[in-house]
Amino acid sequence: MSDFYNNLTIHQMNVSTQNTSDNLTSSTAVWGSSASFSLTILLITVLANLFVLSAFVCHKSLQTPFHVYLINLLVTYLAYAVLFMPLEVITNLYTTWWLGSAVCTYSIYGIWVFQAGMINSHLLITINRIWAVTFPHSYRLRHTGRVALLSVAGMWICLHCALLPGIILDAMYYRLPEDRTGCMINTNDTLGGWSMAVQIVIYDVPDAIILLAYPIICYQTFVARRARLKHMRVSHLSSVGTVQRPHSVGPSEQPAPRLAPKGAGHAFTLLTVMTFCILLCYFPNQVYYTAIIFYQDNWPGFFRISCILFDLAGVIDPLFAVLTFRSLRSKLRRLFRYSK
Repeated sequence: MSDFYNNLTIHQMNVSTQNTSDNLTSSTAVWGSSASFSLTILLITVLANLFVLSAFVCHKSLQTPFHVYLINLLVTYLAYAVLFMPLEVITNLYTTWWLGSAVCTYSIYGIWVFQAGMINSHLLITINRIWAVTFPHSYRLRHTGRVALLSVAGMWICLHCALLPGIILDAMYYRLPEDRTGCMINTNDTLGGWSMAVQIVIYDVPDAIILLAYPIICYQTFVARRARLKHMRVSHLSSVGTVQRPHSVGPSEQPAPRLAPKGAGHAFTLLTVMTFCILLCYFPNQVYYTAIIFYQDNWPGFFRISCILFDLAGVIDPLFAVLTFRSLRSKLRRLFRYSK
């Protein structure tokens, strides 16, 4: 790998691009636009995700197996904002790392594991929708709250198994002095293969699956809705033809079972807006780091924009959740009325 790639962690998404060679020796806090933006995003992310999570707690209608995946995503955003984004603010205040090796390892853990958790939480939502529209009967019978919780737990276990070895090896043997190179994993020849595999499997592949699966889900949803409308028309015509012959309804004349689970419309709308969030906020960042791995191309302007968009994901996703669910919109309106 080139010297440039050896000195740039693949996932150090919160490193300020203002740390140039002419100010690396400075240890004075500088409150610039990067630190102000990070602090603003931190506060908005905490408030937005707390609001939506409190609504899930208060409204029983939102406590469904499918919403377990959304709650997991919102909790991930909230935990990352509370536990790790303050370090991002500090990183943008100082041009050198002065918090020590232990705090650096803690920061790297949050960057790699929690940001991977955000992307793969979106993947769980997409996989759930693929199951729901492709095998609706199996989905209604087998998808329970326990299945959703086990899926979420399995995702986090797999991420830790894949990411912790590299983080631990870097902390024990390979990390360069933080005060000279910054707080980042030393992606040298030893950990280079691991970091490339992680970038592809844990970051790039989930993004690709989410974006490629969406047209399939759209088609299957369209087919299912057309079948429901056809069934409703047939039922209506049948009832009109027999309206002059009132009689007791027998077992064979009961309404047909639902062809889609309750809340399927909300789930598809939520998937749509969150796929847009993946395309807007996550995809540019993965394009940048994948280009570094395979082509060693550095695009500083694109990097700055992609980092800003990535930080906005923790605000955009809960906002989309509010726009999707009527109960969340009603709670927000009541909150504004109360504040007046």
